[in-house]
Amino acid sequence: MVLRLKADWFWDFIARTPEELTERLCQGLRSFMNEPEKTASVCSFRK
Repeated sequence: MVLRLKADWFWDFIARTPEELTERLCQGLRSFMNEPEKTASVCSFRK
């Protein structure tokens, strides 16, 4: 999931402030929460 987050949200991003970085990270994490199918496709877990 971390690599997907990096590829989707940070490949061309340079934060100028800690707040910009925090906001971008939150946007990326929200996108994973709002798209469960996409998240499931890049994550796996054991039962």
